[in-house]
Amino acid sequence: MLENGSEFEILLIQEPWFDVIATLRSDTDPMGVSQLGVAMHPEWDAHLPKHRNDQICKAVVYSKKSLVRSHIVENILDHPLANLNSIILDVKEDNDIIARLINIYHAVPQNGHNLQYLLDHDPDDQIPTVIVGDFNTHSRLWSIEGKTPSSWVTILEDWIERNNFLVLNQDRVPTWNSGRDSIQPSVIDIVLVNLIANLSNQISEVTVSWNESLTSDHAALLFDIYPSDSLALIPAPAPNGYKAEPENRDSWVEAFVMLLPPCLPYAPPHSTVPADPSVTRRGVMAHEHLDLLVKTFENAVEMACKATLKPKRAPDPQGAMWWTDDYTCAHITARNAHDGIDRQKATRALKRALMKVKREWAHQRLHEAENSGDIWRMTQIHKGRRTNIFPAMRDASNNLVTENEGKVALFRQCFFPATTCPVNTIQHDDPPPLEMRRWADVSPEEITEVLRMTSNTSAPGPSGIGYTILKWAHVAHPEALTIIFNLCLTTGTHPWNAATVVVLNKPQKPDYSQPKAYRPISLLECTGKALEKIVTNRINADILKYDILPPTQFGSRPHHNAIDAVATLVH
Repeated sequence: MLENGSEFEILLIQEPWFDVIATLRSDTDPMGVSQLGVAMHPEWDAHLPKHRNDQICKAVVYSKKSLVRSHIVENILDHPLANLNSIILDVKEDNDIIARLINIYHAVPQNGHNLQYLLDHDPDDQIPTVIVGDFNTHSRLWSIEGKTPSSWVTILEDWIERNNFLVLNQDRVPTWNSGRDSIQPSVIDIVLVNLIANLSNQISEVTVSWNESLTSDHAALLFDIYPSDSLALIPAPAPNGYKAEPENRDSWVEAFVMLLPPCLPYAPPHSTVPADPSVTRRGVMAHEHLDLLVKTFENAVEMACKATLKPKRAPDPQGAMWWTDDYTCAHITARNAHDGIDRQKATRALKRALMKVKREWAHQRLHEAENSGDIWRMTQIHKGRRTNIFPAMRDASNNLVTENEGKVALFRQCFFPATTCPVNTIQHDDPPPLEMRRWADVSPEEITEVLRMTSNTSAPGPSGIGYTILKWAHVAHPEALTIIFNLCLTTGTHPWNAATVVVLNKPQKPDYSQPKAYRPISLLECTGKALEKIVTNRINADILKYDILPPTQFGSRPHHNAIDAVATLVH
């Protein structure tokens, strides 16, 4: 790994190769004394604990020499946890510790354990700390089902809880495999992170990789450490719009009907749309009239929302739906408790309070569930809430980009290339065109049916008008959307051409400094999506009625799926 130009900057290794690397000779001892050590490489610094020449170290840390250009890497030799099986490394920026890495190898004796030095020490809870090691320990917190917990695991679990550490491993993913079918793989290599490092989001998710383990029976555990000044949260889209609560429906409809003109600004007969939309009749252009209709509709919606609904607010990043006053009291008690027995009792009480309030909240939500969608939402809540982050980015010249404006430019270059390949709308193998038919006008009933099939939880576009409010508006004034949609189709104009683009990080990517590790999603206007659904339904109906597409076309067709494609290949 040292030779292969590794992209990693720090390697924490347990049970490294440790053998004779030199012979120390002198005039009085020409035969010399064998010097034990680890493998060396000119691009890497090797960090070892204090040891004599005849002692073997079971833990080593390698750091790239290029890392010292931006950080200070310090081996804390006099730390209480430093010994032949444990090494402590501080990574600093301007003398501030951004991460303390503790590399541990647990050599299990015939009886008991060798972790007492760790259990007797409480790490500083103000320093972001990551403990990585081969613990050779089975626990219900991380082991695969069926593994018998180790005899000492209870005191280790208590130590983890007392010092507010979290297990960062992928859930129940094996980290050790002997390669023999008779021996079950297990999880014995653990990554622990303390509370301050977890809350600051400086430590990424852990990936279990067998490709990087170089044929070892232990998998490599990969994670990133982000400097605190390079982190930027990728928030959910700004909460534009309003809370469309059912109890406010009647008051909103009343306000909307009063604000929307009784008769929308219809185009007079002399300003009907000509064949060429650019042609002006009596100073009224088709697209200008459409823009006026859309603005009138959206202004009425916005003013009705302001008058009757509460605006959406950004959620508290540390907020929790289950939080209660009882849990607040337990939390304050635990924070103010003195070290020792009082702190342990308060921490256990806090854990019991946490389990109680979460259980009661979940039972209440399930009791109030009205359909299967509510149940599925609870399963998503059970998985937890991910915090999307991105660190400093790297441009094409491999230079770091930390400013938000520079990151936006990199994402724009990646997601929206300046040159695109043109695609001809007419291809040589197109089927012959069918006879031209009149496009039937959109009816209020057709809009009602399309809106009925939409989800009220879909994120709105830039205007903040979601499907719930759109449904209320259509019920209150069915002709409004009908006039607007028909004029859109008559003029061939799509006025909702703006979107809110949100950048999301792809999970389990090795390098989040690269723009390709992210993906954009566009939040379109719900009004425009409703019109697109109407057109899609009509096109799909014509495809079925007139047999327009060949039977080998499976994509973007109703009643066709991947199973049909596979069945065609097989048979």
